[in-house]
Amino acid sequence: MIPFLREVATDLIARLGDDLKDAAIIFNNKRPEAFLKKHLGELQGNASFSPVFFTVSSFFAASANLVVADPLKQFFIMHLEFNKLLVAEGKPTLTPDQFFPMANIILSDFAEVDYDLVDAKSLFTQLEDIAQIQQQFSHFTEEQQAFLERFWSSFSADKQRSHQQKFLELWIRMPLLYHNFHQAMQAQGLITTAQTYRRLANGTADDPRFIAPYKKLIFIGFNALNKCEETLFKQWQSEGCALFYFDTDDYYLQDNLQEAGTFLRRNLNRSELINSFPQQQILADKRSIVDVIRTQGHTAQAKILTQKFDFEALADFENDPEKTAIILADESLLVPVMQTLPPEAGIVNITMGYPLTQSPLFGLTELWLNIQEQINKQEKHTVYYRDALAFLSHPLSGVKAAEREALQNKLLSQQWTEVPLTELHLISALAPNFFTSRHSGLQTIDALYLMLTAVLEQRQRQNQLNELEANLILEACKKLNLLHDNLDAYAPNLGLSLVFALIRKTLASLAVPLEGEPLRGIQVMGMLESRCLDFEHVIILGMNEGTMPKRSVNPSFIPDSLRRANGMPVLENQDAVSAYLFYRLLQRSEKVTLVYDGLGGDTEAAEPSRFIRQLAYESNLKFNYLQQEQPVRIESSNVIVIPKQGKVWKEIEGFFYNGNPFKTTNISATTLTTYLACTLQFFFRYVAKIKEPEEVAENLEASQIGSALHQALEWFYADLIKTDKVITAERIDQKLPEIMEYSRAALSQVLFRNRTQLRQANSMQQIVLQIVAEYMKEILAHDHLHSPFQIIELENKKDYKYHFPIEINGQKKYLQLYGILDRVDEKDGQTRIVDYKTGSDELKYSTLEKLFERDGKSQNKAVVQTLFYTYIYEQVRKTSHVEPNLYAVRKMKTEGTHFRSGKTVLQSVDLEDAKAAFTVHLQNTLAELFDQQIPFNQTTRLETCTYCPYKDICER
Repeated sequence: MIPFLREVATDLIARLGDDLKDAAIIFNNKRPEAFLKKHLGELQGNASFSPVFFTVSSFFAASANLVVADPLKQFFIMHLEFNKLLVAEGKPTLTPDQFFPMANIILSDFAEVDYDLVDAKSLFTQLEDIAQIQQQFSHFTEEQQAFLERFWSSFSADKQRSHQQKFLELWIRMPLLYHNFHQAMQAQGLITTAQTYRRLANGTADDPRFIAPYKKLIFIGFNALNKCEETLFKQWQSEGCALFYFDTDDYYLQDNLQEAGTFLRRNLNRSELINSFPQQQILADKRSIVDVIRTQGHTAQAKILTQKFDFEALADFENDPEKTAIILADESLLVPVMQTLPPEAGIVNITMGYPLTQSPLFGLTELWLNIQEQINKQEKHTVYYRDALAFLSHPLSGVKAAEREALQNKLLSQQWTEVPLTELHLISALAPNFFTSRHSGLQTIDALYLMLTAVLEQRQRQNQLNELEANLILEACKKLNLLHDNLDAYAPNLGLSLVFALIRKTLASLAVPLEGEPLRGIQVMGMLESRCLDFEHVIILGMNEGTMPKRSVNPSFIPDSLRRANGMPVLENQDAVSAYLFYRLLQRSEKVTLVYDGLGGDTEAAEPSRFIRQLAYESNLKFNYLQQEQPVRIESSNVIVIPKQGKVWKEIEGFFYNGNPFKTTNISATTLTTYLACTLQFFFRYVAKIKEPEEVAENLEASQIGSALHQALEWFYADLIKTDKVITAERIDQKLPEIMEYSRAALSQVLFRNRTQLRQANSMQQIVLQIVAEYMKEILAHDHLHSPFQIIELENKKDYKYHFPIEINGQKKYLQLYGILDRVDEKDGQTRIVDYKTGSDELKYSTLEKLFERDGKSQNKAVVQTLFYTYIYEQVRKTSHVEPNLYAVRKMKTEGTHFRSGKTVLQSVDLEDAKAAFTVHLQNTLAELFDQQIPFNQTTRLETCTYCPYKDICER
């Protein structure tokens, strides 16, 4: 393979000889410069003076004495001029934040107007009369006039739609805005890049003789030319001072249907530019194989690199930069590619910008902006707890582990959803600046600048700063400085919310070049960076329809019809550029691999680019279609079996009563139902004693609502029975107004472990308070209806413990059954155990056998728990005929409070039979639990795992 640039170098040396040192060589971009220098050096063989190299924009900029304004400065000047027009029209002005999206579009449109030498006044003229079009634009072709007529005819109706009216208002404003904007720029000694092109092409440049130092202007690798470039190139060619090297192939140049040759045909035929190279036929003669690989997902395209290519072999050619290139048609694949390339790939040179948005630094700046917005909102003195935790755990925060853990523990103990700023006085170098409120836009930018420099210094001290991170920080600081200077000059009193928005928009597009060794190793680049370059092996990722070529164009206020009428770029131009970049990459390559995403996404179809289909149909290339073989491993389920021996059995022995009730592990109703649901979950919780992680209750759990209701009802009845244990309807009525007070105190007790802390409830807590109060009303309404009754005991007044006999390995042991009863009362001589439930508990059950069935679908925790409490109470009190009642608050009004099995209601004789059967099942279940031959294992009912806190351990 002889690369295009080597052919250019050979011709330049032969054509210009020693005069080459006095030439200016101009490319579209900087990337080819190093490659051409390499070839010139190898061919000349001895030391010589180098020609001067330019990009086309820097070359044209040399003709202007004015300074090219940065985009932010252009935006602020445009904003001022736009608002002046609105004031003149008697309309309200726009804030910078409101104008920012519109400004970007207008600036882009004005640049295109200049690049293509369009008369702005004529373009932005409102035309509704077809005769007026024909008269004013008589120099247009019939096709161009038809485009104009087609567009403006839609505005001829007497009553225009609102969006059309808004468009016309903006459109009418454009000619004056264009004029005023450029005039304001020049008044400040500024100019846009597009204006330097226009003034040079119009002959009004500040220094039209800027090309005088060069004997030849050499333009290499150009394809799509704007009108300014076309005009200047023709002029300089006619003056005999310009040479052009177009990289062409007859395959697409001589075929008018081939969109890849659209602009080259225009350059050579319409513009009559002369190619210094003879025409070539390369693609038509190629018979090589092209691999087309379909992958299973977007990032899987990067993974294909390690599956299909021998990087150790490729690394052997690291001194040949034209050996292998990875071309990203979809540049969002940059980070996956960087993460995928293995160390054995050797030197990798990436010629692309790394976006700030992909770095931890962006997360830190976004977090800082969020926190600043919070603490500046109505002079708030708290920070949302998730943001505080995010700062504590961020890798760039520099918070010491001990300090982080102390604050996290305090967050949990205080259950702060809003953390007071006074609690965030951390030793970390970033913390003071992070949580200090800023009161002006300029202060905010200064503070963010200081925070970023603090990150830089901190990473340096820790010896963790890498070049990419340093470049991102420095570039972000540079952008912030520009924003600060522009705000200071044009909008010093801008509100904080607008400054936050501008900071975000300024940093969102920031990217820094990943500059490696340009002439060594595997080359990674985007399609545009590949111009003029050739490689033996080309791997193109992102070859999906919709990505190559792109479906969309940049937003514009200039409609398609008017673009066509004025010869401005349209969607087909974009397709033609993409086609040329693709075809020329294939011209000299010896091996080509094209990769596309077979699943597709929001912006791309799940099919290969039409360019692939075109080549497969038209060319002599042989296409080999491959499917990515994703390694699919069907792993056996993670079976966990815990034998009851060794340390496990030693822990289990803690359940056996040893004469000290406080040193014996209790078996509660919850312990029992946990074992029935999953013996492994029982092991994790009660044997291994793995605690569930504590969290701040941002959205209060159902269990907390239940706990608050239990506490409120206990206090409600505890106050009543201080004077009389008999509860009557009248006594309940007297205390009903205090329901909200009890609810508030109970919720405060649940959340903060005291009755008074919940003074100012947040919105979520207010909702929970209302729920608890409504549930209280439901229960009290039921009690009111069934009064009078007598309270015997209330929750927390007595813990019931019963020593249950069981035989273990031939020895008699005792288990300590334990229960806290919500309420024990007496109604019409019947003692009742009352259990409050706020969930979806059922009063119905099938049979007692199924209640104790391991992994069974018919388990009912409420029945088991309430019968368990009843059993303990009867054994401890040495009584009988106690009746269990379930106050399921959601159903008690319609279903009552008694359990039912089929048509049998658990009362009287049926209840006593059920109790006896329950005792047998309890005995058998506990015997199984403490049988050393039966290990702990996982449930087979996967529904049980859904909310299990230990499911990640099981990997289910």
